[in-house]
Amino acid sequence: TGAILLDGNAGEDICKKIQKAVESDNDSRVIDIHAWRIGSAETAANVSLTTAGNRTAEEYRARLHQSLNLNHLSVEVHPVTWNQQSEQA
Repeated sequence: TGAILLDGNAGEDICKKIQKAVESDNDSRVIDIHAWRIGSAETAANVSLTTAGNRTAEEYRARLHQSLNLNHLSVEVHPVTWNQQSEQA
């Protein structure tokens, strides 16, 4: 309960699920994820990613909310070309 009261780390499992959901389109890559519990039933997250696609942060927020029910979410999108995406992989 102490971790809940202090907004504790949400754990590696939720971070892996976030990464899988973001990268499911095969042209997006997660750069950084921070996820933490807020209260007993909610999770918040900050996600930074690159994409060679033409997607907005709102599209990723909707995808993550649908698949993981993340209500408190910040998404930072860095568009890249296919060549830049390959170099980061």
